[in-house]
Amino acid sequence: MAVRLGFVSLRISAAEKDAVVVFYRQRIGMSIMAERTSSAAHVSESVFLGFEGQPQSAWLELQLGRQTSIGPYKHKRSDAYWKIGLALRDVDFATECLRNAGVSVSKASQFFDIGYLTHISDPARYTIELLQHDFDQHVRRIGPNDVKGDHPLGQSVGVGQITLRVTKLDETLRFYRDVLGMAYLSRQPVDEYGFVLHFLGTTSESPPDSDINAVANREWLWKRPYTQLELQHVPSMASITFPDLANEAGFVGIGFFAPADELAAVKRRLVDSGVPLCSEQCDTSVYGAAAFAVIDPEGVRVVFMEQP
Repeated sequence: MAVRLGFVSLRISAAEKDAVVVFYRQRIGMSIMAERTSSAAHVSESVFLGFEGQPQSAWLELQLGRQTSIGPYKHKRSDAYWKIGLALRDVDFATECLRNAGVSVSKASQFFDIGYLTHISDPARYTIELLQHDFDQHVRRIGPNDVKGDHPLGQSVGVGQITLRVTKLDETLRFYRDVLGMAYLSRQPVDEYGFVLHFLGTTSESPPDSDINAVANREWLWKRPYTQLELQHVPSMASITFPDLANEAGFVGIGFFAPADELAAVKRRLVDSGVPLCSEQCDTSVYGAAAFAVIDPEGVRVVFMEQP
């Protein structure tokens, strides 16, 4: 199917809108890609943010709660949603830029044989990972002549990953890989912390090494222009949790883009594969008349809409 991982949807309070949007624009370098009013019961407006000139990089949808006051986002390790990851050339340079702008940033480090990374939080307390294209020992530092002066992080940036936690790994892989046709690109065990990371992409590319576990594929993966779906599987976790979106901020779901003339075929294939459509509890009006939603095996809302 001709679909592309398009966006992740996060609920914030209306009072947080200005601070959060300013943060992503002035500190991260995103632009407002679209703004739409909503008729949904608990949402008044959606703001879509993304990176200009990065057509395969996913957007961030900020849904503004209709209530005058909703509870703040509080991350739990059992949550279905973990983070977005930003892919970039030089994490230390980006860290310096953020600190100079007053953003608190943890010290970056090489995380086993996964990648060189660090984390920050936006004003609504959602986690953002900064993941370097290359491992620490292979980094291509940004010199004075390399600085991208019009970008707050001094370099080109894209959304590399949208990270979800899963307990039903086999069913979830079947849904995204076999039904949606995503390529299963990498499997990365982190035995020290008791979880395994699985990466899928809407691409026809194949990693350079055919071994799904190969460390050699990882730096290649972090340089891809398209956003990957990262599934963190924790075998010891019995279930994952979702926010009470009627009363608190939190993760709403993810979305895929499809060409307008192929959206109906995507819907047909999902239905023919036994995937139930989500109608009453999934208001998709903000995404256009042809948009629809399903629920994945973990309970995550997955929207399909026309390519903007």
